[in-house]
Amino acid sequence: MLYYEETVQFEPDGKDGHWRADYWEDFKNLLAPNMAKRGVYVVGVWDTPVGAGHGNEVTLLYRTRDWTSFSEFLSGGKADTKFRQRWSQQSVYRQRWYTKVMVPAPGHEVSILHQRAESAVEPAAGSGGGENAGRYLYYEETVQFEPDGKDGHWRADYWEDFKSILAPQMAAWGLPLVGAWETPVGAGHGNEVTFLWRTSSWTTFGEFQEARKTETKFRERWSQQWVYRQSWYTKVIVPAPGHEVSILRRQAE
Repeated sequence: MLYYEETVQFEPDGKDGHWRADYWEDFKNLLAPNMAKRGVYVVGVWDTPVGAGHGNEVTLLYRTRDWTSFSEFLSGGKADTKFRQRWSQQSVYRQRWYTKVMVPAPGHEVSILHQRAESAVEPAAGSGGGENAGRYLYYEETVQFEPDGKDGHWRADYWEDFKSILAPQMAAWGLPLVGAWETPVGAGHGNEVTFLWRTSSWTTFGEFQEARKTETKFRERWSQQWVYRQSWYTKVIVPAPGHEVSILRRQAE
């Protein structure tokens, strides 16, 4: 399965019109259905809240079957002129738009998406009904690792420790793993991994922050893996209105 992430920074709402008033309706009723017809499905949609990064920033996560279906999606978008003309009216609100393809990393096998929402590429019918549906707080990490072979072959032991130590500990702190992906060759930074976690509220996220400071035994063990990191970027993200039509909302919340 192939994933595709977009990070979009919009104009401040109110500049050149109040884009939030109509953008999300078009997203749910026009863009998401059009992409689904071409085999690309919305996994999740999030805003970056105040205090967590760039203002008016939206993160969109999609998935499709494989590279062939992704290629067909790209070529199909060029041919659908009626859709392009309508959707281009929304594009004027974008300041920047960064996209990348991602493939499931070894640690993805212990994730919520893999275990609950990947039996098929197309999402199951129905809607999620958990008490926290649409109210989860998500936490994204983007880590660039050293090239494998520098200071040791980190891939040989990192993922086993991740699955047996880090992911279970994060879940115990109230942040289960939603997904883990690598950026493949040709799609961006080499040796880059994106992790997505979630928790039930800002309160539990704060409790996680305190717990990770005091759990010395875990920190001592996991610090042996930190030496492989070149950079580490983190941000909290919250469900945006477009998240209502996502796979996570329908199947895993």
